[in-house]
Amino acid sequence: MLGVALVAALFIAGSSTWAQLAVRRTLEDHLQSELRTALEANATALELWGQGQFRTASLVASDPEVHDPALSLLTNAPVNATPPGGPRTGGPGMGGGPFQRSPQQETFAQALDEKLRVLGHQAAVLVSTNGRVLAASSRMRLRSGSPVPADRPEAFQRVQSSGQPANVP
Repeated sequence: MLGVALVAALFIAGSSTWAQLAVRRTLEDHLQSELRTALEANATALELWGQGQFRTASLVASDPEVHDPALSLLTNAPVNATPPGGPRTGGPGMGGGPFQRSPQQETFAQALDEKLRVLGHQAAVLVSTNGRVLAASSRMRLRSGSPVPADRPEAFQRVQSSGQPANVP
């Protein structure tokens, strides 16, 4: 009798361990599948958002009110230019003295500011092929000739490698 009880106890323990592992494996597989689906949905949503941002940037860049001043700035951009006093941001209390723009930069900034406001964006920067700022929207207090903002060098690299505009949120 004791032998039968021992065998039954071992069978029950083995069965419950097997059932626990099977349930655990099923739950892990289900969770992994749900996480994979969520990740794929997020990646797709991000890709669609990026495509929309690219289209928006392309539309703004092709608008004659923005395109013409930008093209003029790009055409007249000196190669390897740095601003007097070195590349730094301007503005009172920032060590750069009063912030000033050329008339071309001001025209570009005003046109760009209006488009950005309507679209709900805050700022944008026009960068030359040598990685220097040519002009920026009014919220970006960057001097002409400054290097690409340090927190956005990947955008400039994409522009250089693809020849396409980059929109970095």
